[in-house]
This record gives sequence, structure tokens and C-alpha cells, in this order.
Amino acid sequence: FRSVVRYNQFQYSYLNGGSSLLTNQLQGNTTVGSQGLFLKGLGGTKVKVEFPFLTNSVSQKKISVNKAEIVFKVDQGLNGSDLKYNPPLKLALLGIDSLNRETYTVEQTNSIDFNRYGGDYNSDTKEYVFNIARDIQMIMNGKKKNLGYYLVIANGDPVYTIRRDDRAERVVIGGTSSTLYKPVIRLTY
Repeated sequence: FRSVVRYNQFQYSYLNGGSSLLTNQLQGNTTVGSQGLFLKGLGGTKVKVEFPFLTNSVSQKKISVNKAEIVFKVDQGLNGSDLKYNPPLKLALLGIDSLNRETYTVEQTNSIDFNRYGGDYNSDTKEYVFNIARDIQMIMNGKKKNLGYYLVIANGDPVYTIRRDDRAERVVIGGTSSTLYKPVIRLTY
């Protein structure tokens, strides 16, 4: 750090006062993610998103994906109603490579597709929507492995995503067992 003029270090302790769901997730219990998924900026947490049955319905035929919307709803119960924490203005959905590293989706690397990529918070519907149709099409065509995605607090633009740990916001997304806030994939082909 000798050549650095300034730097910050953040150390989180979720054991004192944090939600038991969050503490269990951080300790490796992925089953509690079905109730709520915790995202925190500044290197806090990220969520792994998987679509294990994505290619089951098309194993015998080719399809043309028109739209692949991934919808993440903000859990109003777990997020709290005290309005101390506003949801982040943007989230990013990043691909995962074979070494478990973050990569960009096709939509993030193409300026035309990036306009449809999404990730902005909609305060009316209390959700984030991503359209990663070209990325899903590559998985369906067997040109990309279905290794999942990371959902992080960041601007999805690759110029900003690379420096994403400059945001301190937090949000709780509904888990897979949530009746009101369950994540949804809307595949149009």
C-alpha cells in the first residue's frame, strides 16, 4: 500500500444483530436462501443464480429466444419498512465461467443489446428485471455452458461493474420459496 494515497478497508460482522437467515447463508447454509437472498455492496455479499432445468424443454429441438427476462423482487418484509435502507438503483447479473469467476453476459459486451439488459430498480413494482436473451440463446444452442450467474450490487455497464465495490447499498431479494417475492424467469421463444 506504499504507493496508494488513500484506501479504505471494510470489515463486516454479521454475527451481532444481523438476520439469522443472513448469518446462516454466510456460514454456508444455502437452503435458507429459499426464504430471502441478501445483497450487500462494498464486497459484502453476492447471490449465485442457477437455472438447472433451462435446457430440459428444448433437448429435442432448437428454439429462437426472443426474450429471457429474469425478475428479482425486493422482499418488503425482510427489507424492513423503516426506510433506513433504500434499495440500490442498479444491480448487475454477471455470468460465471468454468473457474467460478465473474464474466460479462453477451448483452453487457454489445452496446445495442446493453440497452435491453436492464438491472434498474423499478420503485413502482419493487423489482429488478434483466433481459439476457442472447446469453440464454447461447446456452440453449450449446455454445455456452450453463454455469449460472452472480447477482451483485453494481451498475451493469462493464465500465462501472469492474469498480463495483464503491457502493454501500443493501437489499433483500425474495427467495425461491417466497409466495410474494419469488424470482421469476420469463422465457419467450
